[in-house]
This record gives sequence, structure tokens and C-alpha cells, in this order.
Amino acid sequence: MNEEEVHLRKLAALGRLSGSVAHDFNNLLTVILGATGSLLQTPPQGDPTEALREIHDSALRARQLTRQLLSVSSRATPHPRLLDASTQIRELIRLMDRLLGDRMELDCALASDLPLISMDPGKLDQVILNLAVNARDAMDGRGTLAIRTYVATHPTGDTADDREGIWIEVADTGQGMDMETRKRVFEPFFTTKARSGGTGLGLATVFGIVSEAGGHIHVESEPGAGTTFHIWLPARESEAQDSSPPSGLSTLLQTAGGNEPSAAQDCPGRNVLLVEDDPSVRRLVARVLRNGGQRVLEAGSVREALEKLEEEGEIDLIITDLILPDASGLELANILDRERAHEEMVPIILMSGYSQEEAGPLGDQEHRVTFLPKPFRVEELEGAVHRSLEAPSN
Repeated sequence: MNEEEVHLRKLAALGRLSGSVAHDFNNLLTVILGATGSLLQTPPQGDPTEALREIHDSALRARQLTRQLLSVSSRATPHPRLLDASTQIRELIRLMDRLLGDRMELDCALASDLPLISMDPGKLDQVILNLAVNARDAMDGRGTLAIRTYVATHPTGDTADDREGIWIEVADTGQGMDMETRKRVFEPFFTTKARSGGTGLGLATVFGIVSEAGGHIHVESEPGAGTTFHIWLPARESEAQDSSPPSGLSTLLQTAGGNEPSAAQDCPGRNVLLVEDDPSVRRLVARVLRNGGQRVLEAGSVREALEKLEEEGEIDLIITDLILPDASGLELANILDRERAHEEMVPIILMSGYSQEEAGPLGDQEHRVTFLPKPFRVEELEGAVHRSLEAPSN
């Protein structure tokens, strides 16, 4: 294949990708616009709870689609920790009913004695959900989806390599695949679905996540005989479990709110400088902070922030977007450090729609920066505020 043909293939793939992503986002925006429109009626028609739930679920799906794109392009930042795969999958399964529908049967056999693996919980959730969605579509929403875990050794068959690991199997009773399809199944942008049915990113994302974790994945399938994906992941040396709270899509899919107290309310009455050029995002963050008892100084640019600080004085926390109209959030922090050299360095929450790598090296500021990727849930913002304000001074 010559260079021109390669270039044309890339353009065709990008065209398919942009069309599919635009279609998916348009569907999500249709739900959000329709639901918000009904809530803005005077008086609202019916119970607003369902409309709010549809907005919330659509926003989560839009975020997941964006993160898929970042994963395929290797721009997403994993945060691995030691976890039990069976426990993580078991928590996710509780939330999959709406995803799979009531015509599908879920058959799970999750081992209780698995060795721990080192993986980002959200990445493992993403692997299982992508395979589950593919299985649902292959079965046209009717059939059996089986998910199994068990202890295994390395899949290469090399007797010199007897590392301990785990197997995760995801099997369906769907239409299966022929040899040519199996060969291409992990290619980015390759899909057998109708033009409006998918981006062709799901299995490419799965392959990338498994490889990133040091594992392997292979597929068994025949036309009319269903499909089974076999995933091997290496075990890690047993050590104390990470004490960080559960994370991953199982947490993200839960309905916002709940009965838990706001994390931001644990440290009320602090002075927060909020710098965000998008008025809607700024209003949302400011409202959450004030509901938690914080005193908020709002600005839309670095210049405006510095002008307001001259009037207001002390601050306990900076919450800023990474990219601002006249500088970056980190540059703002550097300016404040120079102007207040005799004072303690205040913690920073750095918001961004890009991955953490886009922020570049943090240098001496790394110890006080909490990265908060957009879009985020209220609970995630509150948690970041709590951790930043309660962290020991440096």
C-alpha cells in the first residue's frame, strides 16, 4: 500500500469516526435539550425527577464517550491501584440492568479467591461495559451474557513464565464472527454495526486498556456460535490495599445526591478563589462551594482574579481552569506565589477538559495540585475541595 492510499484510509477512518461521534453526541444533546426544555415549562409537566435523571444519565454517557476517545488516542491518564477484579465487577453488575435491558440474562461466576491486580478501577469498568454492550448488540438485546473470573497462569504457554494472573471471560450467545471479522475486531474505527450504530472504538479501547495493564486479550467466535473474549491480567505482589475510596464507572453511574453528607461541608467558612472563563461552569462550581459554606471570589480571567484579590485579601484555596483567556491556571498560581512570598502556598484544584498530561510538568507545585478532569460530578468537586483544604500545609 503506497503513502497516498494510507492517507486516504486515514481520512476515511476519521470521516467514519466524526460521523459516528457526532451522531452519538446529537442523541445525547437531544435528550438533554428535551428534558431541560420540559423543566423550563411553566408549570412543569409531570414529575421533574425523571427528566433530571435523563439529563444526568445522558451527561454521564457523553463523558464516557469522550473518555473512550482519549483512551484510544492514549491521552487519558490511568490511576491504577490494587483491586480484586471479582469485587469490582460485582459492584458494576448491580448497575447494568438498564444497560442490558430485561430481555437479556446475566450469568456470572466470579471467583472469591482471586489474587489482586494493579489497574485503574474505571478502566476495568470500561472493559466490562464495552464488552457487555457489544454482546448486547450481537444478540439484538436477547440472549445470555456470561461473565467469569478465575485464577490462571500466563497465557503464552511458555513454561519458563509461570507468573500468576487472572482470567476474565465475557461470552455471549449472539451471532458470532467469521475469521475476517475476528482478525480486525480490535482495529480502531472498525465496526460491523450500521453507520449510526457505533464508532468502532469500543474493542480498540478494550485492547488498549488490557495491554496498558500488562495483559493480553484474544477472542473465540464462529458464525452462529456466539463470541467469547478471554482477558488475562497479571497478579501483583500482595500488599496493603489502597485506602482511596472506590472509584470507576460503578461510582459514576450512581445517581447524584444520595443521603451522604457533602464533603465540602466538613471544612466550611474558607475563602476560595474561583477562576473559570465559562460562566455556566463558574456558576455551577460557585453554587456548590457556597452550599458547602465556602466564601467564593469569582473571576473569569487571571487579570480579573488579581484585581479582585487586591480588594479581598487572603484565600485558602485556588480553583482554576487550566486554560484561561490571558494565561494558564498554573501561571496564576506562580504570580500569587511571587506576590505572597512570605505566606504559605495555598492548595490548587486544576480543572481541565484535557488529560492531566496536557497540564505539563507541575514541578515544585505537584504536592499541592489536585487535578479535576471535566466534566465532573458534584461529589467529585466536593471531594477535591475536602482533600485540598484538609491536606497538611507544605
